[in-house]
Order: sequence, then C-alpha cells, then structure tokens
Amino acid sequence: LSTAKNITSKIPVIQGKVKTISEALELPELKWVRDTDDEKLKEMIEYSIILENRNRGVSIHAAGVVIAPAEITDFVPVVQPTKSDENSNDVITQYSMNDLESAGLVKMDFLGLKTLSIIENTLAMIEENTKEKIDLDKIDFDDKVTYDQLGEGNTLAVFQFESNGMQDYLRKLRPQNLEELTAMNALYRPGPMENIPDFIDRKHGRKPIVYLHPIMENSLKTTYGIIVYQEQVMQLVQQVAGFSLGQADILRRAMGKKKQSEMNKMKPLFIEGAAKNNINAKKAGEIYDLIAKFASYGFNKSHSLAYSYLAFQTAWLKAHYPAEFLAANMTNEINDQNKIVQLIDEAKKFKIKVLPPDINSSNTNFIAKGSEIFFGMAGIKNVGIPAVENIVINREDHDFESFYDFVSRVDTRLINRKTLEALICSGAFDRLHDSKRASLMMAIDSGLEYAKAVASSNDMGMDSIFAGTANIQPNVPRIPDVNEWDSKTRLEREKAFLNFYVSGHPLNEVEIQIKSINPFNLNDIESPLIGTDIKIAGLVTEVRTRLDKNENTIAFLTIEDFYGKARVIFWSDIYKLHEEAIKQDEPIVVFGKTSFNGELIEIVADEAYTLNKAIDKFYIGYKIWIDTAFCEDNHIERMNSEMEKGSKTSKILFHFKNGEVKRNYLVPASNILVSAANINLLQEIFGINNVRLLHTDVPHIREKKKNNWRK
Repeated sequence: LSTAKNITSKIPVIQGKVKTISEALELPELKWVRDTDDEKLKEMIEYSIILENRNRGVSIHAAGVVIAPAEITDFVPVVQPTKSDENSNDVITQYSMNDLESAGLVKMDFLGLKTLSIIENTLAMIEENTKEKIDLDKIDFDDKVTYDQLGEGNTLAVFQFESNGMQDYLRKLRPQNLEELTAMNALYRPGPMENIPDFIDRKHGRKPIVYLHPIMENSLKTTYGIIVYQEQVMQLVQQVAGFSLGQADILRRAMGKKKQSEMNKMKPLFIEGAAKNNINAKKAGEIYDLIAKFASYGFNKSHSLAYSYLAFQTAWLKAHYPAEFLAANMTNEINDQNKIVQLIDEAKKFKIKVLPPDINSSNTNFIAKGSEIFFGMAGIKNVGIPAVENIVINREDHDFESFYDFVSRVDTRLINRKTLEALICSGAFDRLHDSKRASLMMAIDSGLEYAKAVASSNDMGMDSIFAGTANIQPNVPRIPDVNEWDSKTRLEREKAFLNFYVSGHPLNEVEIQIKSINPFNLNDIESPLIGTDIKIAGLVTEVRTRLDKNENTIAFLTIEDFYGKARVIFWSDIYKLHEEAIKQDEPIVVFGKTSFNGELIEIVADEAYTLNKAIDKFYIGYKIWIDTAFCEDNHIERMNSEMEKGSKTSKILFHFKNGEVKRNYLVPASNILVSAANINLLQEIFGINNVRLLHTDVPHIREKKKNNWRK
C-alpha cells in the first residue's frame, strides 16, 4: 500500500486532469518504477494500465434528482440501487448525467448541508443564553473581527474553509471582503489551485495585474486579471467578440467539457466578432486560447458566492459566539472521535472550558453556558434519550441538590444501575460531590434502596392524607468515605463512557513536549509525511510481545497522542537495543518509517527513547511566539528572573508579531535549563500554544547579542 501511495503521489494533476499512468512513467521521479526488475511491481503497473479509466461499478450521484415531464420510464431505463431495501421504491437512471440531457430530462442537485443544522442550533443556543434573536442575513459582512480570524487561518469548523491547505492560503491572502472569499472558494480545487499563488501575489502588489487587452479588465478586475468563474468566460466572449448570451453559454459548455469540435467551430466566429472591436486576429486568437484554458475548470460563481456567504456566516458566529458555535459543532460530530478532539482543542484557544456532563446543566446535546461547554448526556454510553429527558423534566422546578436527591426524584426504571454508573464515571455528579466518583460508585446500592423507600413513602403519603396520619420520609444515607481513584483510573473510566478524555488527558502535563516533537497528529492519515522517516511521541497504552521464528522477542505497541493512536513495531534487534524505553502508560519517543495500514498509522521503529531522555538529547532551548499587542511589560523580565538556571548552554528563538510585521530573533540564553518547571512557567506567562521546545537543528537566524532582544 505504501509503495502504491508513493507512486500515485508523484502522478501530476494538470488543470484538474490526472496524467495517465503511461505518461507519468516517463517522468524522472518515476523512472525507478519504469525500469524496475521487481516482477510484482511490473505486474501491478500492467494491470493498472488495463484497468485505467474503466468503470469500477455503478455509482449514484450524492444529490442528483432527475426531473421528467411524464413517467420517467418513457424516457430512460431505470434500475433499483443494489444497496436499497427490497421494499424500497428508490430507482436510479441507467443513463449518466451527461446523457440525461440528450434524452430531454433535467438533473438538479439538491444538497443537504449539515452546516444549516449547525447554524440553527447555534442561533437557538445564543437566543437561550442572551435572549437575543440574530438574523444572519443582517450581520455586517464587512466585519473586521471575522476577517481577522479568517486571515489568521483560524477556520476549524468554518464551512468550506477548514482544510489545512485552505488555512495556509488564507493566512497568505488575508481576505477582506466576500468577493475574495468567493474567489478563494472557487480556486481551491484541482486545476485552478495552481493559480492561487498568483492571485495572492497580485492582490498584495507583488506581481503586476496583466490583461491581454484592456477590454478584459471590466470582467476580470475583481479577480486580479485571473479567469476564475464560468460567468467571466461568458462575459468575456460577449464583450470581446459580441456573442449573444445563448452563444456565450454554448461556448462555455463546449470549453468546460472540452468538446474540441464545438470549440473549433466557434473560434472563427470569435475572431470575426473581436475584429469589430478593433482586435486583430492574432490577439483575438490568444484571448480565445486563454479563455479556453481557464474555462476547462472555471467554477460557477453563483454557487461559490452562495457557499462563501454561508461560510462567512459560520465564521462570524465563531468569531462572536465561539462557545455556542463550537457546542453546536460538537453535537453534530458526536460520532467522530477525531473531530470532537479537534473541537475540544479549538475551544481551549478561545479559553472555553469543555466540561464533562452535569446533571444540573447538561441537556441531550452539547450546550454552551458563558465560557463553558457541557458534554451532552445523550453522548454517554448506557444513557439513552428517554433517561436524559426524564432528568431534564425533573429538575425544571429546582436543581438536584445531591446524589440521593437525584435518585429519589428521577424514574429509576429509566435511570437504573448501569445508567448511574455511566453518569458517575463520566463526571455528571462532579459539581455536586467534589468529583468523588469512587465514593459515588459505592453509593449506588444505597441510592437505589433510598429511591425505593422514598417512592414507597410517597405512595403511603397519599393514603395518610385520607387517613389523617403523618407521612414519615426515610432518612437520607451518607455518601461512603472511600479512597478516590487515581488520575489514570478516573480518566480510563471517563473515556470508557464518553469515548473521549474530557476532564483531563494522561499527556496534559507534557503537552508542550509532545506537540514540540510530533510533526503531525496521529489521526492525520492524509499527512504528506506518511511514508517517510519521522520522530513521534505518544503514550504507550498497549504492549504486546512475542517470539519470532528465531526465538527473539519482537514487540507491538499502541501509542496515543491527544488526537489519535498509532501502531509501533519493534523488530528483535531494535527491541534489544531500546527495550528500556518501552514502559506501559508512560510517554515514548520513537524514530522510524511511517506507513498507513488502512486503519492506523504504523511506525517501524529504528530508535526509541523515554520522553525525558529524548528532550535532553535533541532539544536545546525554547521557541516563544509573542504578539506585542497582548504582551505585558513584565513578561520578559519575569521569564528572565524566574526560570531555572543550570550549566548547560541553551538558546531561545523568539517569534515577534507587531501587527502585520513579523520578526525572528535567536538569543543565546546561556544557562537556562530545558526543564518541566521552566516549561510550566513559560506556559503560564505566554500561553500553551505560544511555547515549544527548540530542536538542536536550529534554523539559520542571526543571533542577537545577549540582552539586546529585550529592546
């Protein structure tokens, strides 16, 4: 699989079209494949060429709906989808979307967007929390706060703009209006993507905006002289050659679908029409060829603008109501562990706490209150929606005051022993009982008995009303006093019921160290570094050993970071050398070759170290990012006076930001230690996302004389 990925990653895509295997094999970077003596590789290439451009199977358009003027079977053959229910009335056409048009039918795309549900839930939460009803069509679409956020690439959960590649381009573009967002949305796809650097450079004046003829400026001014949209193609042929709208649309479709015969027919008409605007045949031909080149992947502006309009609304909500917006996204992604972890991490950047479920604050879904997001109780294993609804109904008059008050007021047919265990382990009673989860687990039996006694007493109370006697309530038991779980047990049980670490993480104390080492997150199966040699750090959560055919020990580890997990393989010779670094439930740093096995990232280890040993061996100081707008005067002085000192030479690399101006300074810090205490101090002063360890392989930056950086 890794060999195949290594080959396909080098096959170029030009203007949205993938080069054929035969063409790609002529490239220098794939010469090793063409000249290989490996019979298996030869066979794979032979079969791949045979299968290339063949239909693998029948596919169904995700959102396509075919409209016919009468019974559809009067126009085209239909078939029932292979995966549909036997009793289903679902049918699909046997013609493709291009052939349907020739048959006189219309295909429309009706897209179902989860983003609309996220927006709806966000607005409902905002109204609940602030009593403010927001009309997103009336927000300020020139809002500086929103564009600043977009320009910083802070777009996780922003519709259409959250990919890593898009974030990088947004940081370079620094968009300032909806027109630029629309263009970026249209350009960010195979083919036109190669024009993004030019688009950015022209916007910032680093490259001139050039038109083949002044008449083209009217259509291309907003996109800095680059043809981006299909509508621009139609405008250009109208303005340059005087085509009618009908002719312009025919040419647009011919160019878009690369119908060479149609294009050849219309080129003379274009040159003839251009002559009426005093454009000579040579220049007209050049303009026609330029239009044809871009039209082959031009995007529909009305579609791109509508999506960018929606994208801006989500970005605006994130900028102004981040807690509600992120909570709505968490609800939508509850079944995607990787996404939830990313959203929890994003919340930290906004100083929003994501808290475990709470019986007095949580609802079915994630909800935001102030700068806190509470986990939705329906996301807890063994706690169904009927149980959550019963909890919410029974706290309407007043909050639950204790565990025993809770069990006496809810329906224990819905909230049984398993449900109580899940609520306790997930932290739903933490606020009521100071996080005494072990004690509450021991109180379940007495709690259920107490609930029965209260129910019985209430029944007797009804009788006593008519009998004229007093109703005696049972005594409330005491919570047992037992030793609480250690952090590891507590987090393990929490994750067992929530599928995530919420109240903490086993790696929290070494977060800066782990994030300094790891070149990508362990859930990032699309990373371009997969297939290369890397170093990676993670918590050892599983160790399995066995003997190979030579009776030598080999080991298989599962390691986890904050986002996902990976498999690490130690062959016998490496295991012998680095066995002491492998410790269950302890961090490890592994050097090795990565691959993706179809399920997990896999690393074949070459070296391994304990975390502390790796830091001591490979890191010589700190990287610190400082935004002068938020840096207080005493930050640097405090760092200098309070950090631990030692005899080992170290360095500090400062990344200063002052508005749009960025400067890097490498400072010899002489005797400042790389230690846990210093890392914690720097985290306290500058924030966890602004501190990383400095590798021994320091980039070449001119060092400043000692103490000059303080200026």
